[in-house]
Amino acid sequence: MTSPALAQTERQVGQLLGSAGESRYFVVSGHDAQSVLEADERLAQALRALQGRGTIDTFTAVSNSLPSLKRQEQVRTLVENTVLGGSGPAAPADERAGIRCAPYRA
Repeated sequence: MTSPALAQTERQVGQLLGSAGESRYFVVSGHDAQSVLEADERLAQALRALQGRGTIDTFTAVSNSLPSLKRQEQVRTLVENTVLGGSGPAAPADERAGIRCAPYRA
């Protein structure tokens, strides 16, 4: 819900900058930074669905630049299993170079 004062300020800034588009902002909260990032990722997923249907044009999400630790782990596992592991595209290259790519463990 947008306050009348915020809506008025938004219109004034839009007029000054020559932008006719409307902006909406979502406040995402949680009990710690990771829960906030995970909530932001869920919101971004819903916004991507709206974007795919043409309901919205664009959006920006913090989690696009700073994914949660859970998402980082998912991506790392995906890369290990599909790119570096077994028959992935990097596997033959490292074998030809005589390098063994071991999974990174923090």
